[in-house]
Amino acid sequence: MKVLLKEDIKKLGRKGDIVEVADGYAMSALIPSGKGEVASTSTVTLSKKQKAAKDIEEKKMRESRERLARKIKGGIIEITSKAEGETLFGSVGPSEVARAIKDAYNEVIEDREVELPHHIKTLGEHAVMINLGKGLHTEVVVHVIAS
Repeated sequence: MKVLLKEDIKKLGRKGDIVEVADGYAMSALIPSGKGEVASTSTVTLSKKQKAAKDIEEKKMRESRERLARKIKGGIIEITSKAEGETLFGSVGPSEVARAIKDAYNEVIEDREVELPHHIKTLGEHAVMINLGKGLHTEVVVHVIAS
Protein backbone atom coordinates (compact mmCIF):
# COMPACT_ATOMS: atom_id res chain seq x y z
CA MET A 1 0.00 0.00 0.00
CA LYS A 2 1.29 3.47 -0.84
CA VAL A 3 1.26 5.87 2.10
CA LEU A 4 2.02 9.58 2.27
CA LEU A 5 4.08 10.25 5.41
CA LYS A 6 2.94 13.16 7.56
CA GLU A 7 6.11 13.15 9.67
CA ASP A 8 9.64 11.75 9.57
CA ILE A 9 9.82 8.08 10.48
CA LYS A 10 13.20 6.52 11.10
CA LYS A 11 14.18 3.88 8.53
CA LEU A 12 11.03 4.56 6.50
CA GLY A 13 11.10 8.10 5.12
CA ARG A 14 10.74 11.80 5.64
CA LYS A 15 7.62 13.94 5.87
CA GLY A 16 6.02 14.25 2.44
CA ASP A 17 7.55 11.05 1.06
CA ILE A 18 5.34 8.44 -0.53
CA VAL A 19 6.42 4.99 0.59
CA GLU A 20 5.27 1.47 -0.09
CA VAL A 21 4.45 -0.41 3.14
CA ALA A 22 2.59 -3.56 4.07
CA ASP A 23 -1.17 -3.13 4.23
CA GLY A 24 -1.28 -4.25 7.87
CA TYR A 25 1.40 -1.76 8.95
CA ALA A 26 -0.39 1.07 7.17
CA MET A 27 -3.84 0.20 8.54
CA SER A 28 -2.81 -0.64 12.11
CA ALA A 29 0.06 1.74 12.78
CA LEU A 30 0.64 4.62 10.37
CA ILE A 31 -2.88 5.78 9.52
CA PRO A 32 -4.49 5.47 13.00
CA SER A 33 -1.57 7.29 14.64
CA GLY A 34 -1.79 10.13 12.13
CA LYS A 35 1.73 9.53 10.85
CA GLY A 36 0.52 8.72 7.36
CA GLU A 37 -2.46 8.67 5.02
CA VAL A 38 -3.39 6.60 2.00
CA ALA A 39 -1.65 8.05 -1.05
CA SER A 40 -4.42 8.91 -3.51
CA THR A 41 -3.69 10.63 -6.81
CA SER A 42 -4.58 14.04 -5.39
CA THR A 43 -2.33 13.59 -2.34
CA VAL A 44 0.51 12.36 -4.58
CA THR A 45 0.18 15.46 -6.78
CA LEU A 46 0.02 17.76 -3.78
CA SER A 47 2.99 16.01 -2.21
CA LYS A 48 5.08 16.43 -5.36
CA LYS A 49 4.28 20.16 -5.51
CA GLN A 50 5.15 20.64 -1.83
CA LYS A 51 8.35 18.65 -2.21
CA ALA A 52 9.39 20.73 -5.24
CA ALA A 53 8.74 23.95 -3.33
CA LYS A 54 10.70 22.61 -0.34
CA ASP A 55 13.61 21.61 -2.59
CA ILE A 56 13.73 25.11 -4.10
CA GLU A 57 13.69 26.68 -0.63
CA GLU A 58 16.47 24.36 0.57
CA LYS A 59 18.55 25.19 -2.51
CA LYS A 60 18.15 28.94 -1.87
CA MET A 61 19.11 28.44 1.79
CA ARG A 62 22.17 26.37 0.82
CA GLU A 63 23.31 29.02 -1.69
CA SER A 64 22.84 31.73 0.93
CA ARG A 65 24.90 29.79 3.48
CA GLU A 66 27.62 29.12 0.87
CA ARG A 67 27.83 32.86 0.13
CA LEU A 68 28.11 33.53 3.85
CA ALA A 69 30.89 30.93 4.17
CA ARG A 70 32.85 32.50 1.32
CA LYS A 71 32.33 35.97 2.79
CA ILE A 72 33.65 35.20 6.28
CA LYS A 73 36.23 32.52 5.37
CA GLY A 74 39.61 33.39 6.83
CA GLY A 75 38.32 36.70 8.14
CA ILE A 76 39.76 38.28 11.25
CA ILE A 77 37.24 39.34 13.85
CA GLU A 78 38.33 41.59 16.69
CA ILE A 79 36.83 41.29 20.13
CA THR A 80 37.87 43.54 22.99
CA SER A 81 37.81 42.31 26.54
CA LYS A 82 39.22 43.35 29.88
CA ALA A 83 42.43 41.55 30.69
CA GLU A 84 45.29 41.44 33.12
CA GLY A 85 48.46 40.45 31.35
CA GLU A 86 47.53 37.80 28.79
CA THR A 87 44.56 36.45 30.78
CA LEU A 88 41.03 37.74 30.30
CA PHE A 89 38.91 38.67 33.31
CA GLY A 90 36.04 36.72 31.78
CA SER A 91 35.98 34.66 28.65
CA VAL A 92 34.87 34.87 25.04
CA GLY A 93 32.18 32.36 24.11
CA PRO A 94 30.06 31.51 21.08
CA SER A 95 27.61 34.36 21.63
CA GLU A 96 30.41 36.97 21.60
CA VAL A 97 31.87 35.47 18.42
CA ALA A 98 28.45 35.41 16.71
CA ARG A 99 27.84 39.03 17.73
CA ALA A 100 31.29 40.07 16.43
CA ILE A 101 30.58 38.38 13.07
CA LYS A 102 27.28 40.26 12.88
CA ASP A 103 29.05 43.55 13.63
CA ALA A 104 31.92 42.92 11.19
CA TYR A 105 30.05 41.38 8.26
CA ASN A 106 26.40 42.30 8.90
CA GLU A 107 25.57 38.59 8.74
CA VAL A 108 23.59 36.75 11.40
CA ILE A 109 24.75 33.37 12.64
CA GLU A 110 23.42 31.44 15.59
CA ASP A 111 25.48 30.87 18.74
CA ARG A 112 25.17 27.12 18.20
CA GLU A 113 26.91 27.45 14.83
CA VAL A 114 30.12 28.64 16.50
CA GLU A 115 32.20 25.59 17.39
CA LEU A 116 34.41 26.39 20.34
CA PRO A 117 35.93 23.45 22.21
CA HIS A 118 36.23 25.80 25.21
CA HIS A 119 35.75 29.48 25.89
CA ILE A 120 38.66 31.74 24.91
CA LYS A 121 40.42 32.98 28.05
CA THR A 122 43.60 34.58 26.67
CA LEU A 123 44.51 37.49 24.45
CA GLY A 124 45.71 36.87 20.91
CA GLU A 125 44.48 35.11 17.81
CA HIS A 126 42.34 31.98 18.00
CA ALA A 127 41.04 29.90 15.07
CA VAL A 128 37.32 29.28 15.38
CA MET A 129 35.27 26.89 13.23
CA ILE A 130 31.83 28.00 12.07
CA ASN A 131 29.38 25.18 11.24
CA LEU A 132 26.79 26.51 8.81
CA GLY A 133 24.92 23.21 8.56
CA LYS A 134 24.59 20.51 5.88
CA GLY A 135 28.35 19.80 6.01
CA LEU A 136 29.30 23.43 5.36
CA HIS A 137 32.13 24.65 7.60
CA THR A 138 34.38 27.68 7.48
CA GLU A 139 37.04 29.09 9.77
CA VAL A 140 37.54 32.59 11.08
CA VAL A 141 40.26 34.05 13.25
CA VAL A 142 39.16 35.72 16.46
CA HIS A 143 41.66 38.34 17.59
CA VAL A 144 41.08 39.13 21.26
CA ILE A 145 42.57 42.44 22.35
CA ALA A 146 42.66 44.15 25.73
CA SER A 147 40.30 47.05 26.25
